[in-house]
Amino acid sequence: MCVGEVAELLSMHEGRHHMAYDHRGGWRAVGCGYNLDQDVDRRKKELQELGLDYDKVYKGEQRLEGMEITELLILDAKRALDRVGENIKRLENFSCEMKAVFADIQHTAGSAEKFPREDIDQVIEKVASEEWEKAADELEKTDWCSKSHHRFRCDHNLELLEKGCNW
Repeated sequence: MCVGEVAELLSMHEGRHHMAYDHRGGWRAVGCGYNLDQDVDRRKKELQELGLDYDKVYKGEQRLEGMEITELLILDAKRALDRVGENIKRLENFSCEMKAVFADIQHTAGSAEKFPREDIDQVIEKVASEEWEKAADELEKTDWCSKSHHRFRCDHNLELLEKGCNW
């Protein structure tokens, strides 16, 4: 299902935070960009299942351990794959590496409705035809890549796209 590849990329791009922090995307987060402001009831339940108190985590009064960060990261990786699957109908034909790039972009958008679909259509077409360098060129032209808070992430995803399925 490619969860490992997505989790690895999210962890690399988000870092691992044991305490809640203000994410550059404008929300409160913990772990590897785990959005505490989105779908709060679901977040409370997920944290409670790990023995954590949402309010304490949110306020920075409760620290997450490594395994708790990993559990939340796996949930987010699955969620990103599900959401990107709603937006890219041919996703099942893509390699795990390419799914991870699109899931990473989806993760920054949050909900499936906010996926930069029009911005990414040409990238999807080039990946589908395995034109890796052209896919990277198209991604670099997008509004998503032009945002300063996505620059490191964009540059890394460009490198991954250029390599195609060989990373």
